[in-house]
Amino acid sequence: MNTRLHGISFAELPYIRKNEILTVIREAGKPWDSEARPSYSVRLEGYHVGYIPLVETLKEEALKARDGFRKKWKKEFETLTKEELRRVAVELNKSGKLIKMHEFEFVGKEVMRRIARARMLECENVEIIRDCLYTEMNKDHTTPTGQALPAYYDKVEGLNYKEIGDICSISVRFDFA
Repeated sequence: MNTRLHGISFAELPYIRKNEILTVIREAGKPWDSEARPSYSVRLEGYHVGYIPLVETLKEEALKARDGFRKKWKKEFETLTKEELRRVAVELNKSGKLIKMHEFEFVGKEVMRRIARARMLECENVEIIRDCLYTEMNKDHTTPTGQALPAYYDKVEGLNYKEIGDICSISVRFDFA
């Protein structure tokens, strides 16, 4: 089972290869952690890589997409370079501020139909993944692991999985028995 990570920490991200082993820990005590919605940090050699998304976050995107809305950067963030964006993210993480960096724009229901369907399927996967993580950590008292699946972007190559360009997204694959 796979899921895309949210809140990827590009600023301090170590080099990640496909199938590299990642561990998952709960970030108890953080402002974004609660008993109802545990904060699951995915890590590589102790470095935070990203978070397992909340089902509610994905469902919001799915429902907005069903209504024809696409997620986009807010105006104050859309013109920033990736380095500037990473600096802003680091500062927000240090301060503990919880702000939304995205908003939604209407592009049409037909345009967003495929995205809406994909996000709803992603919701189902994430719900199962979060349940399995909870069970492994709280019932089995084990540290869950998964495999890294980075996606890259290059102006010539475009979106690719051949390690050409910069990492633009990271998914993690879990093999829950």
